[in-house]
Amino acid sequence: MEPLANDGRVDAGAAYLLRGRIARWMTTADRRLRIGGEWPVAAALREGMELAAEELRVEEESLVEEVDHAASRVARLTAILDNAPVALLVTTREGRIAEANVAARCLLDGGRRGLLGSVLVRSVTLEDRRAFRTLLDTLAAAADRELPLRLHRAGGAVLAVVATVRSAADASGETMLYWALREDRRALDDELL
Repeated sequence: MEPLANDGRVDAGAAYLLRGRIARWMTTADRRLRIGGEWPVAAALREGMELAAEELRVEEESLVEEVDHAASRVARLTAILDNAPVALLVTTREGRIAEANVAARCLLDGGRRGLLGSVLVRSVTLEDRRAFRTLLDTLAAAADRELPLRLHRAGGAVLAVVATVRSAADASGETMLYWALREDRRALDDELL
């Protein structure tokens, strides 16, 4: 609303004067509040943001180094396990294969990638499957066990192995069974004699 003159008429000059006064006051206040050509609050905010950005960049570099270190460690451990001459498996308590090294894939699956997710009991000979299923139920609560098994090889031949089994919780807290399978040399020696 425009200011009125004393006689009730609109005074066009009063609005102009008021705008001029406000503009002069803001210019004066602006000069008083500015330091070095900018508002102190804006300068402090910009400085804080630059500091925070630098801290984030340093933290990101640190995290990238940690991830690279972890990735190289995983690659080293994977190479060690894959090149181990012993068949190594990780299964659930029910016998579903979660992990297998190259030797295990060659022993049980002929090196194909279809081993993961399958059930270990399918590799056990038909005669031993019932006993094997019963054994799976007791393995989760037992300490390290060593047991003889007869397995079907990838080509269909039966292979006598000695399985060393350990149960342990994985990172998520689920009990897993860790298997090391190696040929049973005693059975091989008995066949040769």
